[in-house]
Amino acid sequence: MVRAFYTAQLFCLSRASHPSTCSLNVVLKMVGLPSIEMSGTEFIDDCEELATLAPVVTAPIQHHVFVCTGKSCSAVDSAAVKSAFETELKARNLQFGSEKKGRNPNGSVVLTECGSVGFCAIGAAVLVYPDGIWYAQVRASDVAEIVEEHLVNGRVVERLALLKVPAK
Repeated sequence: MVRAFYTAQLFCLSRASHPSTCSLNVVLKMVGLPSIEMSGTEFIDDCEELATLAPVVTAPIQHHVFVCTGKSCSAVDSAAVKSAFETELKARNLQFGSEKKGRNPNGSVVLTECGSVGFCAIGAAVLVYPDGIWYAQVRASDVAEIVEEHLVNGRVVERLALLKVPAK
């Protein structure tokens, strides 16, 4: 059945004029399986509907920045670090999000608050993906440099970089 599923998926993709015509439920139907439902709601397989409900799927995202606001990071003012990222990214029109919230629907950076990432004792912790850079001991005064050097110019701020995941 797995081989039939992948064969149907490849066939569908090779013949499709648009990827939305090859959704999971279309492929499942091709191999005679029932469609998938999630939490009592039918699985959404229309790409245009998904983009309307979750605009991030069509945004030109280049980076995802996580700022730890867990207990230890909070003790070294990670809230100010997150706030500084919001201010800096909005000023540069880089932060993805709703215009109603002062963000750019075509922004290239997603900013997310997160819990402990495992090295909060040397926080505030900031993670930048897809680059896999984990910054430590970040203060609000470091944020403009991280945005300019790393997010805009692609250069890691070495003095704050704790590690790269995965390590090369």
